[in-house]
Amino acid sequence: TLFVAERDGVIAAVGCIQRGNEIGLNYVHPAHRFQGVSRALLKAMEQAIRDAGFAEATLKATQTAHDFYRANGWHDAGDFYTGRWIDAWPMRKRLSER
Repeated sequence: TLFVAERDGVIAAVGCIQRGNEIGLNYVHPAHRFQGVSRALLKAMEQAIRDAGFAEATLKATQTAHDFYRANGWHDAGDFYTGRWIDAWPMRKRLSER
């Protein structure tokens, strides 16, 4: 599922959910960073995952985004790793009490 955030008619951010409960992308254009766009997009994706019946969400956070996700209630779900395409922290967040 693809999510698009617009500001003044311009695409400010994109996100996607894959495999049901995994946030696969949360990218904000540099001109729109630190304005709450990423947080709003994250909340919308979390709600969509919750609405689909999942009690937990997962993602892979880059080193740059790791603190952002922790500040938004996400927790490490493993050690930082260097992959073929991305270096990341696996993370998860409990969305409901099921």
